[in-house]
Amino acid sequence: MDQKVLQFEPWTALFAKGEDPLIFYKMIAEFGKQHLFEYACIYLELNEFFANEIYAIFQKENYENIEIKCDFYNKPRFLKCNRGTDY
Repeated sequence: MDQKVLQFEPWTALFAKGEDPLIFYKMIAEFGKQHLFEYACIYLELNEFFANEIYAIFQKENYENIEIKCDFYNKPRFLKCNRGTDY
């Protein structure tokens, strides 16, 4: 990981405890199903190395209009999706 990131971001924002680096994305997807209004949007910053796995989490939870957006360096860095209506 780039030294600039390590210097300025809190450790807990960069590294998940335990074995599952996607735990927070799974928690956000579950929270959204229970607490967001119909068609509400979620916007997330991604770890570029897990973009496909994070996409799959939200797809499995039946979110709609899931999009991965790239940053200025063309790295998959953001996810946008809608809660949908089937909850």
